[in-house]
Amino acid sequence: MSRLPKVVAWKSESDISELKDLFYGGNNNSKNNYGDASHDPRIRALAKVKAYQTRAASLPHSIESTSLITAAILNDTPDRDSDASRMAYSMAIIRFVNGLLDPSQQSQYAIPLHLLAKTLDLPSAFVELRHVATHESLPSLEALRSMASRALDWLWHHYWSRNSYDDSQKQLESSGDLDNKRENIKELLREWRRIRRSDPGKLMRVGDGSPEGVKFWKLVKKIQTSIEQDEELFVEVLLNKNVLVPSGSDGIKKLSSSIKLFGPLFDYLKTGATEGFAQRLALHSINLLNNQKTSMDWSPTGSKDELSEKPQQPEPHFFTALTEWSKYLIVPSRKKQTINSILLTDVDEVLRELLLLPRQWNVDILESYLDKTRNIKITESSLDRTKLTELVKQMAHQVEAFHNISITPHEPSTTNIAEQRKRVRDTDSQLEQYAKRLKSQKPENPDSPAISTAPPTAGWQTVDNWTPRPIGVL
Repeated sequence: MSRLPKVVAWKSESDISELKDLFYGGNNNSKNNYGDASHDPRIRALAKVKAYQTRAASLPHSIESTSLITAAILNDTPDRDSDASRMAYSMAIIRFVNGLLDPSQQSQYAIPLHLLAKTLDLPSAFVELRHVATHESLPSLEALRSMASRALDWLWHHYWSRNSYDDSQKQLESSGDLDNKRENIKELLREWRRIRRSDPGKLMRVGDGSPEGVKFWKLVKKIQTSIEQDEELFVEVLLNKNVLVPSGSDGIKKLSSSIKLFGPLFDYLKTGATEGFAQRLALHSINLLNNQKTSMDWSPTGSKDELSEKPQQPEPHFFTALTEWSKYLIVPSRKKQTINSILLTDVDEVLRELLLLPRQWNVDILESYLDKTRNIKITESSLDRTKLTELVKQMAHQVEAFHNISITPHEPSTTNIAEQRKRVRDTDSQLEQYAKRLKSQKPENPDSPAISTAPPTAGWQTVDNWTPRPIGVL
């Protein structure tokens, strides 16, 4: 497919190679001497990037991030205010992380940043540091220096060490190009929907030479090619563009129709270049399900959840739809189940993923699998059916036991509100009395022993020449 020419800031591929050598010295030289900027080739690299910024509206994110992080490193000198250095490092790393993850946040529903980072092979420590630097106090200078070095390492391995010119061209693809690709995928799926709606129960045999059959298999080939070219984008459209998961308040009512229309497509994708696609889609769906926040996920009081940064969260029916599709992808619903009904290439891998986390949706999916395969001998699975049934029962008991002892925040007991308020007041009173007792026990002379003059017991003791430092700093 021909592409329109792109306007870039550099003249030739050699310009990018020269920029790489200036930043990294011809290799992965990410271990920088902080503050040593005399005759440093990186100063020339920063100047070239600034020149490029005057020639083009935007530069590839990797080049801009390398420039910002390198500038923060070079400006980290002994005579510079430490707060200014911390701010420079923090802003550079925040822009580095946002520029990587924000373009991937194209779905109808917000995807957890840790999950996006995992798909890009970006360590979760960057997401955590971005969150702390944005919403809490700035991290320590030592931690920021370490993460800046790791960021340059990541940029080297994922951008600069590869064909820089080709990667730059890919990054220069505008959002309009991605929108066009998404629209092409959606059009293929719309055509599939039109064909299936005319006769949902009809099966097309391989080699059908009728005009209808030729049109059908040509479409299947186009879909296979689209998946082969960009499987990640194809999955995004499937799950988040009103295809497999109908949108709107009545999405659940439309779900059965969606499964009926698009379910058979995965049978035709079992072979060829798309072999294993149903397996990967099932694992991705289960991963999305297990990453949702539930009442069973404990977190310390006052902690901040990364998901809270996104105002738009997946609607409940989104996860319900994922659960139903996961059931179908593992074993489709058929009047007569056979070994050929299985769409997966590795049943054990999916079953073990479901058994890892005791959650209601995993129990539902596993029970559906056991019910649909009760008359099928799965020769590819090494898991004993009796043992699997027992594990599913134990998981169901775990989930049920938790819900029995937990208090549902959406359904407060109105009869116990007065009692709960009294309990809170009593607790506050006890805390006040305890604080007064501690205050009364505090010695007037700070040099005198606090309460007891007994010698210290064995255990934790202060080492010689110890001075307080932040956690993690030697």
